[in-house]
Amino acid sequence: MKVYALGNNPNALCLVIKVHDIQIMLDCGLELSSLLHYLPPYDRTLDEPSVAGKKAVKHSIYSPTLYEEFHGKPLLDGKVHFSVPRFEMLDMGQIDVILISNHHSMLSLPYVTERTNFKGLILATDPTIQLGKQLMMELVELDNRRARSIERSREIDTTELLAALPLDKRAELERLAFENWRPLYTQKDINNCICKIQQISYNQTKELRDSLRVTPLSSGWGLGSCNWMIHSQYERIGYIGPSSMTSKHPMAMDTEGLRHCDVVLLSSLSAEPSRPYDAMLNEICNQIGLTVNRGGSVLLPLPPVGAILDLLDFVSGYLQGMGFGHIPLYFLSTAAEASLAYSNIVAEWLCKSKQQRVYLPESPFLHEALLKNGRLFQFANTESAAFGASFREPCVMFTGHPSLRMGDVCHFVSHFGNNVLNALILTEPELEPTQVLLPVQDLKIRKMYCPLDMRLNYFEANNLLREIKPSALVIPSAYGGSTNAGQKSAILPIDGPIYTYSHLDTVSVPLGRRFEKGQITPELAQSVIPTNFGSMNIAKLTGTLTLRDNRFNLVPVKPHMKSYQVRTGSSRRFLWGRLSLEKVVAALLDAGIDDVFVKMNPKPHTEAEMNALSKASSSTPSKGSQPSASPDDSMLVDETAKSRKDASSNSTKREPERLLAVKTEMVSDTGSEAEEMQDKNEREAEEDEEEEED
Repeated sequence: MKVYALGNNPNALCLVIKVHDIQIMLDCGLELSSLLHYLPPYDRTLDEPSVAGKKAVKHSIYSPTLYEEFHGKPLLDGKVHFSVPRFEMLDMGQIDVILISNHHSMLSLPYVTERTNFKGLILATDPTIQLGKQLMMELVELDNRRARSIERSREIDTTELLAALPLDKRAELERLAFENWRPLYTQKDINNCICKIQQISYNQTKELRDSLRVTPLSSGWGLGSCNWMIHSQYERIGYIGPSSMTSKHPMAMDTEGLRHCDVVLLSSLSAEPSRPYDAMLNEICNQIGLTVNRGGSVLLPLPPVGAILDLLDFVSGYLQGMGFGHIPLYFLSTAAEASLAYSNIVAEWLCKSKQQRVYLPESPFLHEALLKNGRLFQFANTESAAFGASFREPCVMFTGHPSLRMGDVCHFVSHFGNNVLNALILTEPELEPTQVLLPVQDLKIRKMYCPLDMRLNYFEANNLLREIKPSALVIPSAYGGSTNAGQKSAILPIDGPIYTYSHLDTVSVPLGRRFEKGQITPELAQSVIPTNFGSMNIAKLTGTLTLRDNRFNLVPVKPHMKSYQVRTGSSRRFLWGRLSLEKVVAALLDAGIDDVFVKMNPKPHTEAEMNALSKASSSTPSKGSQPSASPDDSMLVDETAKSRKDASSNSTKREPERLLAVKTEMVSDTGSEAEEMQDKNEREAEEDEEEEED
């Protein structure tokens, strides 16, 4: 198996694996941290202060596009470009299937379906498709609004911009391959992309064009999020993306289906292992309580799906218990209405406690009651007339975008920013808080970082690996060593090899496959004449092994191929099971082969067994007699060259059966001496065949 790493971030992953000559793309994430290299869409002129309350340093370059420096870091001013996986490194037309694990991991999918020659299959659960569409639609809407609000909305000429930047300012953008960043897709691209995705449910198995099959397993991270099991008759490959053991509303993680994999690909671990999800929910509630008690408002920039469902339940209950039930909650997003409505109709994807509320019947979440009671207000944006009529302070405002570079959050940063009583709480773990706050860090508003990251931390990941016991592990190189929290935070060794990869790496992972499933064609099956042998029927057949579309088939030998001799290698093995020496010898005697001797294994088990086997080989048993030997011994059944020649002169028709008995190796492990004897016998058999032909 080969692994190609196209993504630049373990948490915005895009892997391609090649198994059985089938290429599978695992997730298609987008680097939202690209936004942190741009300016917010505020009005900026030479005579006006910047959003941070200080004079902005403007630099004219050869193009009309400008950049500004904040505390020594240049922020670009223009149309946003995003860092996407390096799809051009592979031929997308050769990708057979794309497996999407969650709504966050499909944000680059339109680049594949609409901008490349990809024609394969895309699989995802229904909540992943619906929530992913809402996220992409909101991102496009916010990007368009940002472009309309700034003076220079044309695309940045990357070559010209990099040439104009000072060398010390240019290094970071060059390291991030800024010249390969792309502008965002369109709403038409999103609609066309969504139409190409095929829905799949948990534990539903989908067979690919080969005998390879894929099955999604609940990951516990979000509605419809899943891990993937890729399996065939003889191998199991597990892909563990964003997963959670402490989920509040999604279905619990399914670990049983991940047990005893040959290879596990592990990624998307928590970026904040020292800040548990429950502790951060409590901290956010405490900070909100302190702020509204002082008469201030709270601004929480976050996506419209995922943690917002938990926050609305926890914050509303906390405020009610603290006597602040009159404080209004506002949820502003183009996807707000669709997100809240959809969460009420997906009971089968929720945890057991939420499902029980549906059966009562009650709404699984509190936001439906909050909307009816007038405590929660949802709007698409601030331009709505209804929003202006209902807005009052102090309040708790949930809006986007978490980067503070686009969306209505930019308006509320200006509105709340100069009041020390107000609070800005960052919750997105994938965005570096110091970079997010760079344009606004001099504002008076209180700023806090409480990341809501329910993904597996290193401790939970190590416990999971001990439970599922994979034979081999593939992880990003960032997980292979010590972290800022110390050596204990790294992935611990397993009972097997660990392979690591970095951006654009190619890693070869041996699967150690011993057997492959094949089929006999109906035409060849009709020619099989079984012979009863005790409790089983045995038949011999001759055919041609073919491989097409990665499927093995045994077909009849074509006329033009009959002139070729069929040769058996000395190391050939036959999947037989437990072999009984007595039955083999008796069967040969029944077939009329009366000159059989038994050659002992170079490593016999006991002296008694050696004596029994020597006695059996020195005597010539009569037809149907049973030689006394241990049934557990591994033996080679063979004939001498002289006996074969005598039998050939007496009965030509019996020779194929005799040759079959000679050529067939019926042991799973023999010494070098046995292999040499087998090779010698085969050479003698071939010489006999040539003499007969002459």
